[in-house]
Amino acid sequence: MIKPKKKSQTTVNIIKPEMMIESELPALHQLDEKVELLHNRLNLTAKLRPTNYLNELDNFITWKGNYSPIFAYNFPEIKKMGQRKDELLQLREECSDKKLKSPLVKLFAEKVDELFIRHQLLEAYIQQDIAGIEEGNKLLWGDFDEELVKLSREKIGEVEDKEALGGIVGFKQVREKVEKRLNALEIFGVDVVENSSNLARMSITMGKDVKINISQGIDFREKEIDAVIAHEIDTHLLRYINGEKS
Repeated sequence: MIKPKKKSQTTVNIIKPEMMIESELPALHQLDEKVELLHNRLNLTAKLRPTNYLNELDNFITWKGNYSPIFAYNFPEIKKMGQRKDELLQLREECSDKKLKSPLVKLFAEKVDELFIRHQLLEAYIQQDIAGIEEGNKLLWGDFDEELVKLSREKIGEVEDKEALGGIVGFKQVREKVEKRLNALEIFGVDVVENSSNLARMSITMGKDVKINISQGIDFREKEIDAVIAHEIDTHLLRYINGEKS
């Protein structure tokens, strides 16, 4: 009851002083908040998540794989997409009108360019523009490297025997491993929950309350757990916590 969630509040400076003009600091904070707001409003993971995923998964399992899912989406209205584009254009103007002299403004301008690509990609999904979807994905994440794909297939092929990854473990054992890692990193106040609607085997919900979601009914193998924890906690969660500190 008395153990604090945060032991101390540490200020971490991640930007060189010469990148910011002190008198422009309030304006830079406002610009940062506007970019962050649009970043959240154009969150592709949330917008492209099917609303009927679990129902279609049930159908797929019932028909033993002989079923092609038909997913439904809750896409933003065209009017809303127009508003987002106007907001992005206004942000681009703020980044390029030369009123702010701090070199840091260039970083915001690059982020706005990325948000424009996200906006275009989301519009392509809404309109089912296949060519636009392909182009947007390449601009954001790059194209497939045939050599890397070949190498990945070879690596996967090395572990044909699933038993080499150890026995199947349940939620309780996975949770114990997760909590042990959190304690080792001195991260407190993070709930570990079993989530029936989680698409990934393990994911982090970040915001007002931080949670680690573990998928219900999806198997982990003993030697896989450490790799998943390293990815979700040592990468995503630590990056979020360090971002909050800064």
